[in-house]
Amino acid sequence: MGGKIRTVEATEEDIWTAGQRIEKRQAQAFFYGLYLTGARTSELALFGPDYPLSAKAGEWYFTLPILKRRPVGGKPIVRTRPFFPAPPTSWEKMMLENLLDWVMKAREGGEIPAFDYQGRGKTEKHAARFDGPYSDLTRKGYSIRVTEAGVEKEEPVRPHWLRRFRITNLLLRSGGNVLAVRDFVGQKEYASTLRYYEGSELAFERLRRVAWPASPTAPPRSTPEGSPPREEPIPGP
Repeated sequence: MGGKIRTVEATEEDIWTAGQRIEKRQAQAFFYGLYLTGARTSELALFGPDYPLSAKAGEWYFTLPILKRRPVGGKPIVRTRPFFPAPPTSWEKMMLENLLDWVMKAREGGEIPAFDYQGRGKTEKHAARFDGPYSDLTRKGYSIRVTEAGVEKEEPVRPHWLRRFRITNLLLRSGGNVLAVRDFVGQKEYASTLRYYEGSELAFERLRRVAWPASPTAPPRSTPEGSPPREEPIPGP
């Protein structure tokens, strides 16, 4: 499960603003796609015919593999989720419009998959790190405004942080519905999702009170185990 991770937060407005600074259209769409799906870079890089977009009852869905949960010698688990697990914010709507615009243009131009991941990586998992949108984001010096320990600052864009931002923002919007957020991003362990916001004592205690409201012996910070008493859809803001 790993140790404690940095608690770095970003608002959706700051995420949108950072994306608008990105010059290459493919990389910009990749940036917004990482946030909306909560996917790892290696997973979103496979976005294409095998893992397509779909529309159901006027709502857009994405299908992506969960590469870290691939059985040994087998195919990865696949998740199909709505882009908006809660009523969307205006920033989310603009991000999805940006992503869909690129995907449709890439499809019309015969660029399938929509993101060029066939680089110099020796394996499918690491290919996105060498060529294509991932390298454009990390090598161009793009930055994003974040908050860490209550301090606002500009940090270089780290693509995996977008997954962290998505999990953190959904946890806060849902009032700590860890099970719903865990299911959306495809994580296996309850504690794995919860620890994305462990770095903040105040936020952890807030989630702890929601997850175990009636328990005088709720798990301490060092062992966030157990399950909340409810599993509901993520509400809107």
